[in-house]
Amino acid sequence: RLFTTRSGVMLQPNKPTTWVVVNCELSDHTQYDQNPRYDIRVLLTERARFLHSESVIFSTLAPSIEQYTYTRSSNYTTTNTQVPVSNVRLLERLSGDASATLLSEQIMVELSHVTQGFVYINRKGLYSVLVCTVCKWQARCTSCSALLKVRDSGMVCSMCSSTTSQPIVCPKCNAAALVGLGTGTRNIAQQLQKKLPQHTIVLCDGDSPDVDQLALQSPYIIVGTQRAMDKVLYQKLDCFVSVLADFDLIATDFRSYEHVYQLYQRVLRSMSVDAMRIVQVASLENDFWNFLTQPYEAFWKYEMKSRKKYSLPPYVKLTKLLYSNQSQHVVETTVASMYKTLLRHNTFTVLPPQPLQPYKQHQKYYQYILVKHAAESLSSLVDQLDNAWLIDRDPEVL
Repeated sequence: RLFTTRSGVMLQPNKPTTWVVVNCELSDHTQYDQNPRYDIRVLLTERARFLHSESVIFSTLAPSIEQYTYTRSSNYTTTNTQVPVSNVRLLERLSGDASATLLSEQIMVELSHVTQGFVYINRKGLYSVLVCTVCKWQARCTSCSALLKVRDSGMVCSMCSSTTSQPIVCPKCNAAALVGLGTGTRNIAQQLQKKLPQHTIVLCDGDSPDVDQLALQSPYIIVGTQRAMDKVLYQKLDCFVSVLADFDLIATDFRSYEHVYQLYQRVLRSMSVDAMRIVQVASLENDFWNFLTQPYEAFWKYEMKSRKKYSLPPYVKLTKLLYSNQSQHVVETTVASMYKTLLRHNTFTVLPPQPLQPYKQHQKYYQYILVKHAAESLSSLVDQLDNAWLIDRDPEVL
């Protein structure tokens, strides 16, 4: 038996092999979002097709939309051993300051009885952004234009990790009117410490040391980001609370609904049957949240309907053409020219140029063109591009 990471599939076995891939969809693929990249599921499937002595078993709590669609239409045998998740409460967030909604009466009552709890919010620091209430100035990174997060020690860029001190007055209008908006793990932890002094409040957000849950004395509440998901022993929790859950549904990432569904299935299904599960959302009118307690097949049909409407994978293939330069003018003119050239092709669909978010990173400006096409090769398109272009097939992030 061989227990290995992704790189282990490069081994060349000399005897019949069965590969078992466990929860590969739940990995943090951000670190793999480089060009070129490889999908472990596709690689093993191709190995099994050419090496007839191999077989592949995929085990997952929630498969990817593309993988599940491919499985349904190919020579795979599927087995579903899941039962619907129960004991999940969906709470609508109250209007007003989002940072204060965690302390709603319903949630605080539950947390006051918790012996081992986990509060999830995928935002680090004290506040999401520092703004001026007079001139509307926002604190941004001078290197990459991203909004700076407010931490205890100052402000930090979540994109390039550059740091700077927090100003006392607005750099633009000199008004002493700077306020922090939004919320983060440290803001939430401070509120919990005030309201629940009998509990030990522990941070696990990347800026704090990793938590040794077995060494904690009850009662305790862990406050963490997605980084904490790999550190927490869910079987020991008696309460899980997700705050500002809607923030993970990123508009620029068409797979965000799929990723959030996978994330919550991992957490909710790993907890004991009697544990309390609370998911706080902005509006219960978003049908997506109701699928957390339904079988995967129901979510798959819901997501496929949206993918078909907007012509997204698996109905089409995507290729992202990314261009960067230290001159914003060069980027805009070059990308606009390429866009006009691509429009003359009638074999694929070309979407208008878009700036990368953030549009400036490491002193360079970025824009991309998204191409929707059939499964055939885009060799004719690639031949028109010079080395300054990054060709990203099947991008994980748009």
